[in-house]
Amino acid sequence: MTRFKKITDKQLEKINIRLWRVGSCLLGMTALFQQVGNDPCFNGEEIYGIGQLLKPLSEEVSTLYNHLENGHYEPEEDKEDEIDED
Repeated sequence: MTRFKKITDKQLEKINIRLWRVGSCLLGMTALFQQVGNDPCFNGEEIYGIGQLLKPLSEEVSTLYNHLENGHYEPEEDKEDEIDED
């Protein structure tokens, strides 16, 4: 795919970090719903809170998809994704 030639290694690393964050958040949320032997019961505020977590996660996935689909990464859209270069 030639469109990925436009993305630099540093930009790809930032995309990977953002995808890792999304994946970690989703795994944490999955654990809430997979408590074996428990009878999870969520009240209205907790359900609202879960929705508040899912909305930015879905927006992040959509943004990353667009970066990859278009073959470029817009640095101005970074959300504090500074990479330490030790």
